[in-house]
Amino acid sequence: MIAWFAAALAAPPRFDRVDVLSEAGAPFFADDLWRMSADPGVTRLRFAEQIAVVGAVGEAQLSLSLAAQTFAVEHPLPLGPLRATAGLRTHAFLPDGALLGLAVRGGPVRVGASVLVVSDATWSRPDWSTWRALPALGLGVGPAPRAVAPWMQ
Repeated sequence: MIAWFAAALAAPPRFDRVDVLSEAGAPFFADDLWRMSADPGVTRLRFAEQIAVVGAVGEAQLSLSLAAQTFAVEHPLPLGPLRATAGLRTHAFLPDGALLGLAVRGGPVRVGASVLVVSDATWSRPDWSTWRALPALGLGVGPAPRAVAPWMQ
């Protein structure tokens, strides 16, 4: 674990992608998207809030949007292009959830599916007694990852 952390810090920071549909923005998918016909203006605003810019250092990723911020780790699995994802979600930098899922990256496109467990905690009411699990889908676009020689991994 310490070796992995040291290797992650030694890697240079990089722009990873823009998530057009963010996994950390699962409340948009679960709550707001289905109200499109009733209130399209609010739905468009909530969609814009969940678009995230993702930066990475090694396998560690930081996702920033107006709706949520996520610190996650995405680790390759020995099953082809499949990657495991685990992360901590915050809202206005108050920890309010966690996600666990799988992702596939083919060239510049990343598709992810996770389960997001999120609380109703806010800065004005920091109460983590109520939780709900939400399905989370992600769709991101960014530069294709460069191939790394086996001896450099």
